[in-house]
Amino acid sequence: MGNRIFSICYLLTISILPLSFCPCFSQFVGYRCDIYFQSTSDWATLRFPNANVFAIDMTVVIDSSGSAHIGELSIVKPDTKMVAVIYNCVILDIPDTGVEMISCKGDWGNVLIRVTNTNNTMPPYPVMEFENFGSVPGDPTNRRDFLIPHDFLAEGGPITIPLDPWETPKYFMAFYYPWYGSPAGPTGYWFHWDPAIIIRHMNQF
Repeated sequence: MGNRIFSICYLLTISILPLSFCPCFSQFVGYRCDIYFQSTSDWATLRFPNANVFAIDMTVVIDSSGSAHIGELSIVKPDTKMVAVIYNCVILDIPDTGVEMISCKGDWGNVLIRVTNTNNTMPPYPVMEFENFGSVPGDPTNRRDFLIPHDFLAEGGPITIPLDPWETPKYFMAFYYPWYGSPAGPTGYWFHWDPAIIIRHMNQF
């Protein structure tokens, strides 16, 4: 019975995965673009609410901060020093009305965005530039909305984009608070920040 339930769940999971990202496929059809994301703000993000835009690789080209946390289409840092990243992106589908891009940032600093169509392998590559400078009164996210035209992103595409095979190791992880006691633990009740308990727990590892 357990194996039957697992098989049904597995089939349901596979059936809702996009075919382009199914492990049995080595390529998919879409559009390519590079996004140059430069920020002097303490935090900055990009998102695309009406399109599937995925960063498949990134290159840090400027890091004057040294303390920046760079994620997928996001830059967070404790200062206003310049950080710039180039994200290699793929777009699965482009709405006829174009791709909506939302830029948010902190009150400090500015953001510069350059979107480059890289569907063709040979230059020149079409480029569009967007800026999120200053602040928006009454909006702590300083949101600015932009529209990237359909024809700009679709020029030269769609193209067949190969997917490099990869293997991802599986991990089983637990998040443990060593300073917590509990009724099921050695203290017999809820207790925290007792150095003796922390030392005893560390010695048990």
